[in-house]
Amino acid sequence: MTAPGPESPLARDLSALGWSGRDLGRAVNQQLLAMAHATVNETTPCKWLTDNHVPRDPEVRQATATVLTQALGQPRSPAQLWPETPTDAPADDHWRGLLAARPGPALLDPGRRLATRATATPPAKSGPELFTAAWDKSSGSPDPWQPPTQGAEWVTEPMLAMLDSHLAQLRRLDDQVGGGPLSLRSVRRGLEDVLDILQFGRYTRPAQLALIRNASGLAQLAGWMSFDAAKSGGAQQFHLLSIGLAHAGEDAAQISNNLGMLAYQAAAEHNAQDALRLATAAVEHASRLAPSVRARAQGRLATACAVAGNQAGFQAATDTCRTLLDQPRREDDPAALYYLTPAQLDAETGHALVDLATTSTRPNRHLLHQAIAQLAPLVEAGLTDPDDATSRRSAVLHGLHLTRAYALLKEREQTVATAALLAKNIPTVQSLRCRDLLTSVRRSIIRQLPPDLAAGLGRAMM
Repeated sequence: MTAPGPESPLARDLSALGWSGRDLGRAVNQQLLAMAHATVNETTPCKWLTDNHVPRDPEVRQATATVLTQALGQPRSPAQLWPETPTDAPADDHWRGLLAARPGPALLDPGRRLATRATATPPAKSGPELFTAAWDKSSGSPDPWQPPTQGAEWVTEPMLAMLDSHLAQLRRLDDQVGGGPLSLRSVRRGLEDVLDILQFGRYTRPAQLALIRNASGLAQLAGWMSFDAAKSGGAQQFHLLSIGLAHAGEDAAQISNNLGMLAYQAAAEHNAQDALRLATAAVEHASRLAPSVRARAQGRLATACAVAGNQAGFQAATDTCRTLLDQPRREDDPAALYYLTPAQLDAETGHALVDLATTSTRPNRHLLHQAIAQLAPLVEAGLTDPDDATSRRSAVLHGLHLTRAYALLKEREQTVATAALLAKNIPTVQSLRCRDLLTSVRRSIIRQLPPDLAAGLGRAMM
């Protein structure tokens, strides 16, 4: 491979940033740690500039491109940085087995490969391709699923209870720290274990449904945490696996929940049409289900409408969501929706209002003030109590959007105060998504900050 020369794209980017090769090495290692990938020697990037070396590991190349994208505020890809790098495996190689598998036992092998693939970052899909994949996994009759009839032990009620308890604990872990490498690894290993039990255990039909739904819940959680770890392609794969398992496990609520999560992730990437398409499908799947499930789908639709600049649609979906949440909880409410409360909806509404306020050329000040009214009490409560870390990751995320709102209104005092609170709390979470958003927020408010706070936010990102 031909190494970048002095005037290579990589050299030009580092020159624009005023970075040395060692500076790049430190930043790349932070990104690799967030991806649960082995780090490189800090001096290695110096060889990319001066010697005949190009990183052979595609994960290292992708981490470098991500770091430069964040630092420059301009998109960078590995192909741009190393134009003569040999092409990696075709993108569809990451997807082929999962997309071909019908809902049912055919999902076991691709599901296990996905659960054990610790570092691979498949490319994300968008547009009709993603929607069609989700639709295929939730449609038609699932294949028959027969457990072994001999040579295997029976799955007992205590084991099922333990698996459900483990899934609940992992969900709470995500609330506290987000998609950190060790947390995500724990979820993947839990998924692999349940898929093994489904393949090698003996069970009754009720136990079979419980196992399939538990595996679907773990896949959904792995998808959400992968998104939090800035692995959009992996997140989509886990959600599609969860949808296929949920279809096989006769769990329409889980299908709707996964479609809504995919819609939220598309909205976060500002893919408004994808978000609207997926959120509408989530609403359709939830139409005959418990009020909490319908509320969750309507909340996702509200977020999609906000990113699309549809204020009327946003307000209608938000109002419907609140009305549904006011109804008494039912026994058939999914355990996965434990977090969906009026306070959570306030936070999501505040976030969406900031996005809605920025869809026109001039930020809508009225909407920004509404967003602040929704977000400020939640952020203050979530980030100022040293003894309450139950939803610290969410509070940090809401605080980032609150800072955006203050900055857009040019309220310097409040911007600085909220940014200082974030700088104090961001090290307590393991969310690369939060750190990426902090990079964007810091870049937009840097001129409003005193030098010491600007430096503190920079350290918090590392």
